[in-house]
Amino acid sequence: MIHPYWDMALLRVDDLPTDRMLRLSVKSPEELLDRNVVVIGYPARDERNDIALQDRIFNKVYNVKRLQPGVIRARARVQSFENAVNALTHDASTLGGNSGSAVIEVDTGEVVALHFAGEYLKANYAVPMHELARDSRVAPRLNFEGTLSPTNDWAPAWRSVEGAEDSASTTAPPQAEEAVVVDPDYGNRPGYDPSFLETVDVPLPRVSKAMEQDTARVRPDAQKNGDPFELAYYHYSVYMNKRRRTAWFSAANVDGDHRPDIGKRRGDRWYTDPRILRSEQIGQEAFERGIDRGHLTRRQDTAWGDDVASAALANNDTFHFTNCSLQASPFNQGKDRWQGLEQFLLEQHAKKERRRLIVITGPLFAANDPIYKNDRMNYSVRCPLQFWKICVLIRRDGTPSATGFVLGQEDIQNLPGFEEAFDVAATQIRIADLEERTGLDFADIKKFDHFATGGASGTLELPGVEGMVRRAKIVRNGSDIVV
Repeated sequence: MIHPYWDMALLRVDDLPTDRMLRLSVKSPEELLDRNVVVIGYPARDERNDIALQDRIFNKVYNVKRLQPGVIRARARVQSFENAVNALTHDASTLGGNSGSAVIEVDTGEVVALHFAGEYLKANYAVPMHELARDSRVAPRLNFEGTLSPTNDWAPAWRSVEGAEDSASTTAPPQAEEAVVVDPDYGNRPGYDPSFLETVDVPLPRVSKAMEQDTARVRPDAQKNGDPFELAYYHYSVYMNKRRRTAWFSAANVDGDHRPDIGKRRGDRWYTDPRILRSEQIGQEAFERGIDRGHLTRRQDTAWGDDVASAALANNDTFHFTNCSLQASPFNQGKDRWQGLEQFLLEQHAKKERRRLIVITGPLFAANDPIYKNDRMNYSVRCPLQFWKICVLIRRDGTPSATGFVLGQEDIQNLPGFEEAFDVAATQIRIADLEERTGLDFADIKKFDHFATGGASGTLELPGVEGMVRRAKIVRNGSDIVV
C-alpha cells in the first residue's frame, strides 16, 4: 500500500519473527511536545548543505546505521509530494538517507513518527503515527498501542487513487497496487537525443527571449549539456512554463524496434521533479474526479530499451508531473486517435529496417484558458484547451518527413463532419503555423513538412489569427495524414 496523502508505504514480508515487533504510538504530536526521541536510520552526505559541518557532526562517516537524539517540536505545515501536510517536527540531526527512519520516544520505546524530510537549520518533518492510527485503511494492518476513532480527512486523497464512490463506506481495507517506481538518481537521465534519426538532426525547440523569463531553470548541478532549461529523462526531455506550471513542450525519441514486453500498467504514482522548484509544477492536489493527468509524452513512446529493466525505467519516467497537463476526463479518454498518430506513422511510414520517430508535443497556451482551482490547491492554474504535436521520421525512401497536428475543440468543432463534443479528431496543420501559435522555433524541420508544400488534395482552409488563413486538414484516420 502507498498512502495517497502521507509520505508512507507498507510492505508485507513473509516469515519475519513477531516477538520483537516495534510498537506504534497513538499519541498526538501535541501530547509529545518536548519529549526525547531518537531517530534511527542511515544518514547520507548531502552536497546541498554545509559539508564541513556535516563532516564534523558525522565524523565523515555516512551511510551507516546511526541513533540520532533530539526532541519533538510543534507541528508545522510542509509540502510533502503533492500535499501540504501538518507534520510532526523534531530537531534530531538527520540527513537525506534518514527518509523512512523511525522516530522513537525514549521513555516508552514506541515509534511516534516516520521521518520524511528536513530543512537545513529549520526543522525536520515526520508522518505522525497518530494520524495513521486514525486511518481505517492503515490502522488494522499495523501494531498500534491502542485504537483511535477513524477520520474521513484523507477520503478525498483515497478517492483520487481508488475511484471509490464513498471511501467512508468501505468495509474492508482496499488493496492498492503500485507499479510505477522512478529512478531517484537523476544524474542517470540521458534526455532527448537530437541525432536519434541519424541522417538528420532534430534539435529541441528554442524558446524566445521573452519566453525564457517564464521558463523554469534546472538546478545548476542537474543541468545537461549546459542547457539551463532542459529537464532530461529517459528518452525524452521537457521545458517547463513555470508560470503555467505546465510544459512548453515534451520531446521524445521513439524506437519501434526495441520494445520488450514490460507487462500491463497496474498502478499510477506521479512524481514532482526535484530539479526545479515545487511552485513551478502542478502536483497531485490539482487532480480530482473529472480532472485527469494527461500524459504529454506517452509512456508507450519511451518504453523501449535493450531489456525489460531499461524499458520499464523509461516507461515509469513519464509519470512526472512535468510531463502532464490538466485535462477534462472525457477529453483525455477520447484521445485514442490523437495518441495513436505516432504509432501509425512509425508502423506505416518509417523505414522498416530502422523504425525510429521523434515526437514533440505540448499545450497551446491561450490567455483566455479557463482558470482551475480546487479546495486542496493553494494556487490556481489555467487549463489549456488545445494541444499540438510534431512527428519527424525517415520515410521508407530515405527522406525526412515532419508532420504537425493540433487537437482542440475550437478547431475541430468547426470542421465539416464533426459530430459530437468528444468524438476527438486531430487537425494536420503546417509546422510554420505551429511556430506562430506556440512562439517556439522549430528550426530546419519546417523544410521537411510536405503538407506545407501543398502536396495533397482535400485540404481545408480555416480562419486564422487576425484574419489570416491557415491550411488545415481534419485527420480521422491514418490515410488522411500527409507524410
